[in-house]
Amino acid sequence: MGNCKPNNSYGSILKSSSIIGGSSGVNYVVGLLRTKIVALLLGASGVGLIGVYNSVLSIGRNVAGMGLASSGVREIAAARSENDYELIGQIQLCLKRMSLLFGAVGWLILALLAPVLSQMLFGDESLSVSIILVGSVLLVSSLQAIYSASLQGYREISSIAKVAVFSAASSTALATGIYWFLGASGIVPALISIALVSLGLSAFYGNRLQIKPKERGWGVTFKHARRLVGLGAAIAWGATIGEVVPFFARALAVNEIGLQASGYYTAAWAISGLFINFLLQAMSADYYPRLSGVVSDRESRDQIVNEQTELGVLLALPGVIALSAFAPVIVVLLYSPDFIEAAALMPWFVLGLFGRITAWPMGMLVLANAHSKTFALMQSLSVVIHVVLVFLCFRIFGLVGLAIGFGLQYLWYNLALACFIHIRYRYRFSRAVCRIILCALLFLFLVAVAEAFLRSWWSWGAMVLLLGFSVIYSSAALYHRVGGHPKLEKLIRFVPAPIHSVLEKMEKFV
Repeated sequence: MGNCKPNNSYGSILKSSSIIGGSSGVNYVVGLLRTKIVALLLGASGVGLIGVYNSVLSIGRNVAGMGLASSGVREIAAARSENDYELIGQIQLCLKRMSLLFGAVGWLILALLAPVLSQMLFGDESLSVSIILVGSVLLVSSLQAIYSASLQGYREISSIAKVAVFSAASSTALATGIYWFLGASGIVPALISIALVSLGLSAFYGNRLQIKPKERGWGVTFKHARRLVGLGAAIAWGATIGEVVPFFARALAVNEIGLQASGYYTAAWAISGLFINFLLQAMSADYYPRLSGVVSDRESRDQIVNEQTELGVLLALPGVIALSAFAPVIVVLLYSPDFIEAAALMPWFVLGLFGRITAWPMGMLVLANAHSKTFALMQSLSVVIHVVLVFLCFRIFGLVGLAIGFGLQYLWYNLALACFIHIRYRYRFSRAVCRIILCALLFLFLVAVAEAFLRSWWSWGAMVLLLGFSVIYSSAALYHRVGGHPKLEKLIRFVPAPIHSVLEKMEKFV
């Protein structure tokens, strides 16, 4: 493959993505092990209860966090590019003070709303105390943002990876022990313990990056807080209302069908989401700070967005096809045969999450420009339409309609977002991005055809072939972009000659 043109930018993206992706992959595997253990020890009802608590916490984290971690990353990355360490110290101090304040207020608000939430979710107030106790996680998560913002702002990729791996492993061991001895009554202690472990590890690696500023007055803190909270509030709003949809979906499932239905929904979402989320984590650790640093340079900005979209789609495609094609087998392996109903939801969840992979680099362009009101409005409109789609699809298709609504949501969202950023920021997809996305959609369409129209054994055979071709296609496209990367060259030497030949021939198509 000597004719391929190496690209240092692609190589840099792939290097950082591989480090975070590797750690997230370990996290993914450990997370799957944890879900398997929970499924065996607590059953569908226990998984459903954990899913409900996590929905409450997800909304609460976004409100209590006020988007400070994300806005802090942008400010620290910008200050670091100017080598202004006094400013970095002031921003970090502001993050500490505001995170502590907002975390405590968030916990208080959740405590006051606990009876109402318990009534909404379970039909009585019996779990009010449990919701209040779980609310302590909001304070712990807010404090963790202090260190995670510094790690990402400094682009400490290896430290971020270590935090992810050690947190996943230790949390799983701890949660397993708690569930083993306490059963379902250990859910609340386990959630709190997991949050404390993550905070401790983030503090261990992030504390060395903390800078003590000369100016420590509250006046300086409030000056930075206005800017951080301005952008952060928009991020928090978008994330909070984004969590309204799974909260609404779980509430529909519990109230209309039962707690087990929430367990099926949670299982399908967890399996689908873990894979896609580890890719998003891999990309976000490096992409957002880099984009924030060049957002005023249109040519560099567009190049970064296009390259990130290309690599995101290529890395996601084989996994998306595997999850969609072999959903029943994966559900039984990772949970148990009792969760088989979750398999019908997974292809639609995977389709929507694949749409998230393509939309995410475009959406970050709005945040990198610090257009907080625009971002908040975009997210609000998206959630309103999403809730309507979920409700209508649930009424028409039942439980699987919750997933169908999710898939349809990201179909229209990608089209609308692409049109918007082209008009607003004069951004356009490169030809390579368009070609890769069209090829990916073709693969997904063929998988759907194989599932719908072929008999069982023919269907399995066709899907195995499609998965194999998708791996070859993605590998060829990745090699074409970073073929001169030394570590990749070493890896290619171990590829069998026939496959190596296929990759060479496919280069002209990618």
